[in-house]
Amino acid sequence: MMMGGGARNWGRNRAQVNRIRGNMVEQYTNSAFDAHPYPLNVAESPQIPSYRETFGFSLGGPLVIPKVYHGRDKTSFFVSYNLQRAKNPFNSFASVPTVEERGGDFSDAVIASGTYKGTVPVIYNPQSNPPGPRTLFAGNIIPPEHFNSAAVGLLEYIPLPNLPGTVQNFHLQESLPSASDRLMVRIGQQFNSKDSLNAMYFFNSARSHSVSSFPQLTSQSSTRSQDLNLSATHTFDPHLVNTLSLNFNRQRVSTLNPFAFQDDIAARLGIQGVSDSPFDWGIPIIQFTNFGALNDTIPSLTRNQTVRAFDFLIWNHGKHNVRLGGELRRVQLNTLTDPNARGTFAFSGYTTSDFSGGFPVPGTGIDFADFLLGLPQITSARFGIASNYLRTWVTSAFLQDDWRVGAHLTVQYGLRYEYFLPFTEKYGRLSDLAFTPGFASTQVVTGLAPGSLPASLIHSDANNLAPRLGLAYRPWTQHHLVLRSGYSIFYDGSIYSRVVPNLVDQPPFAQASTLTTNPQQVLTLENGFPTIAPTVAHNTYVADSNFRTPYAQTWNFSLEDEIARNVVLSVGYVGTKGTKLDLLLSPNSANPNASNTGQQLSIQDALQFLYETSGASSIYNGLQVSLRRQFHSGFSMSGNYTYGKSIDDAAGVGGAGRTVAQNSFDLRAERGLSTFDVRHRLIINHTYELPFGERRRFLNRGGAAARVLGDWQISGVTTLQTGTPFTAQVLGNQSNNSGTGAFSSQRANATDLAVSLPRSERTTQEFFNTAAFALPASGEFGNAGRNTIPGPGTVNFNMSLTRFITFSREKNLRGEFRIEGGNIFNTPNFGGLATVVNAQDFGRVTSVKAMRALTLTLRVRF
Repeated sequence: MMMGGGARNWGRNRAQVNRIRGNMVEQYTNSAFDAHPYPLNVAESPQIPSYRETFGFSLGGPLVIPKVYHGRDKTSFFVSYNLQRAKNPFNSFASVPTVEERGGDFSDAVIASGTYKGTVPVIYNPQSNPPGPRTLFAGNIIPPEHFNSAAVGLLEYIPLPNLPGTVQNFHLQESLPSASDRLMVRIGQQFNSKDSLNAMYFFNSARSHSVSSFPQLTSQSSTRSQDLNLSATHTFDPHLVNTLSLNFNRQRVSTLNPFAFQDDIAARLGIQGVSDSPFDWGIPIIQFTNFGALNDTIPSLTRNQTVRAFDFLIWNHGKHNVRLGGELRRVQLNTLTDPNARGTFAFSGYTTSDFSGGFPVPGTGIDFADFLLGLPQITSARFGIASNYLRTWVTSAFLQDDWRVGAHLTVQYGLRYEYFLPFTEKYGRLSDLAFTPGFASTQVVTGLAPGSLPASLIHSDANNLAPRLGLAYRPWTQHHLVLRSGYSIFYDGSIYSRVVPNLVDQPPFAQASTLTTNPQQVLTLENGFPTIAPTVAHNTYVADSNFRTPYAQTWNFSLEDEIARNVVLSVGYVGTKGTKLDLLLSPNSANPNASNTGQQLSIQDALQFLYETSGASSIYNGLQVSLRRQFHSGFSMSGNYTYGKSIDDAAGVGGAGRTVAQNSFDLRAERGLSTFDVRHRLIINHTYELPFGERRRFLNRGGAAARVLGDWQISGVTTLQTGTPFTAQVLGNQSNNSGTGAFSSQRANATDLAVSLPRSERTTQEFFNTAAFALPASGEFGNAGRNTIPGPGTVNFNMSLTRFITFSREKNLRGEFRIEGGNIFNTPNFGGLATVVNAQDFGRVTSVKAMRALTLTLRVRF
């Protein structure tokens, strides 16, 4: 038992400082307090029963165990525990086929948007004359005898509509349970005036339940993480202090779907060429252009751990404050999963289209008709040796000096060096492709037989010097004006943890392929992965062996001044340039002019693959204005406004979004707004203490009114910002008319009409001008740029009302009661947009962010 004892002869102040302190908090929110979900496609959206409860306590102070250990002057402890239990609301809209469409009747399947809006796409029999012209299905109805048996079996997992219409006609609302427990323990030991030791242990256990857009596609996840940190500090003299830290972190995450070990759906439906491991059992991934995907969770088990040693020295010498240190880190990523074990089948309307000149005719074919016939356009799979063990070392060193040159100038300068070794696999099970110049031919290389490459198959990048320079200058000591400027470089060493895991579960250690149907090799649900010649490389992913560490250069300049009493204005500029950013290409595209002869690939001894290299760049420029009213007379307020623009020619800094370049040989066409670009952002924070009660302006002499009205505080955060941009895509029957359809990189054509609609004309059914985009001509790339559709912005007001309560001044027992309101004015903030040209939901809002929610918090401190 840990408790605090006090020496009777100690002074009052000492006793108050070196004593047990604690904190208890209870936080609760319930859907009964919250606003209803926004009725995106319904007259009224029912409330989803949900709640979240958080309980926590912490206790700390000198460690004293009566009659066992008395460590008041030497040993301290701190322990905290946090428990959370919740049922989280899930609110989703999806488009599902109508009863008639499930029966093969597409006579009423009207195109809802785009160039062919209002027309019925005619479906054709793909077996009548594959090169075209083909014979249409009479009445636009597929006879049941043509249905594919596997497709019929998968229909039971696609729900019937529960809303009218054909778009967003299925509404799923669920309460999803989750729970977590967190424990943290810290022990500090002061051995003498020069040496101290701290030990901290953190444990977290979390469990959650999730669901996709359809009710049967559920999953369960559990996380257990542990972190142990030991830190020893030695004081050589008052100006020289060294700290050595040792850290061990381990995290285990397990995810399962309800079919694993229970139901081998693929075998039951006759789907060949996919994993037969019970761990992988489940529903294959079925993708549509117009309808919500069947997207079952892939089971996985990760057991990652990191061991880290870090040492730094602080030396104060005259006007210099020098920091010197280094780190050595051992990282292990241990995974048990097959990334695409049950296969992915993409249905686009391609196979039920009419054909002319070797290309599908726009406005013909329906994705769900393809599905009923069991004829996907594109398939992909990747499975084999599910257990992989990736290993790497990271080393770094730094030197930094804060130099107070004089009363007017302070300079901070330094240099950091980081060396990130690309991952290897414990048993050599990495696989990549090596190319002759110009991608003329390929050769498979592995961690067991890397040839001239290292075992990681990627050469390390040792040129990671990162300088730092910062200046703070005050022209007049009697004036508050301060000029600040800085420059620094940052390297993204985490890139290897995103790139190298794609090199596992590749041939020859696993089965993998990305295929596009053609008359010489018709893909079906049952036979979507036919045997490939052994002379053809099956790898679905390739990494550049000369991949370089991405880095960003950042510079800034600002002016700060007190323009009135307690009011500080800051105006600044920030610039960031990203270099060697990761770039995703598909260099082995099919020749669109060879559609009738099997769509010959440009690299004929390999299948289509994704190629990742480090050739992208970005630039960001931002104006930042901050106005801050410091806390005075019970009131403080700050406003921060940013006007910025980010441009890149990749998916984004760090590869966010995983967008593949439309044309690997015309990267200039990829330059556009970053996926995270936000043009305007304004954040306002404010705190106001009511002027009643002790030490306040009114009712400061006590009494009942002071007890009721005193010690109240109102605070809030307001966020106003424009939205991030979206890209108009082509995923229908024209998705492969340029040969790049395997990676969904085909973009639309711009019609030169304005993309944005006037605010008064925007609706959730048409948020932007869909007429601004059209399908590109057959065999051509789309000319619309990346991220040219302005997304919905955010208007959000969060407020809180807090009452502080003093139970006992002598015992320092205080309480706090708070009511917090998120999105207090219940403003609809829209989420995603549907941007697939000519799809049924093209131009629609696909999700809405949280509406008003209230949270109650009770905290007691002692």
